[in-house]
Amino acid sequence: MNETVQIIFLGKWGHIDRIKYLLRTFIPHKVYFIYRKDATNQDIVDIQEDMQKELEKELPDWVKKRSEKLSLPLLDFQTLFPEILKIMAKEINEGNEVIANIHGTSVVGGVASTMAAALTGAKVYGVTPKKFEVVNPGDKRKIYKTVGAKGYYEIKIPLLPAMPSGSEKAVLEHASNNDGSIKGKLSKLAEDVGLENLGANVKKASSGIVKLSKTIGKLREQGLVETRRIGRKNFEISLTEKGKMMAEVSSALSA
Repeated sequence: MNETVQIIFLGKWGHIDRIKYLLRTFIPHKVYFIYRKDATNQDIVDIQEDMQKELEKELPDWVKKRSEKLSLPLLDFQTLFPEILKIMAKEINEGNEVIANIHGTSVVGGVASTMAAALTGAKVYGVTPKKFEVVNPGDKRKIYKTVGAKGYYEIKIPLLPAMPSGSEKAVLEHASNNDGSIKGKLSKLAEDVGLENLGANVKKASSGIVKLSKTIGKLREQGLVETRRIGRKNFEISLTEKGKMMAEVSSALSA
């Protein structure tokens, strides 16, 4: 049976009406409550906990029991993006509809969620407030707050991020499965990656070496790996931070 799963970011109490609106519009069977791991003071932690308690009033007990609380770094894209994508990919692969409630997150979280949704088939929604109210009347520099909610809209990106495929994907995932770094002769590395994973026409060790060398060069140009020669014939291939992120994303999409 297809179920609805919502991803909700906590930390901005001013968005509570709009978060509730999506909860009522797309009634979930499960909720992922995302806490800000990089919260700098206790006040933010308290707000997040209070928001979860308030939102759980909208949920039946059986949904609350199935829901999960996760702490993620909302200002670190390279860590956040693959984590959000893993959640979406897992639920989508189980046949569920996934909705990310964009209100309450950081700009980084919004970008990460929208990109992850584009790659997995999940959806990201925003909510239009009923009105804006002035919180500092009499001040020339007026500050507004949103009140209520009256409709929702889907947020999409027109272009998908380029994902590694073929031999590039195989090398990244092999390195990731070996703590982010592989060492040895190119002939041995090609064998470890798998000649069949380097290309349909790669049948011999010699052609595997050539294809692996070209693949490593492309990955290095994209800033996904760094290479170091060890002695005369051995090499070390290490994933960069960007490479680690792309390997995680690639693996999650293949699961």
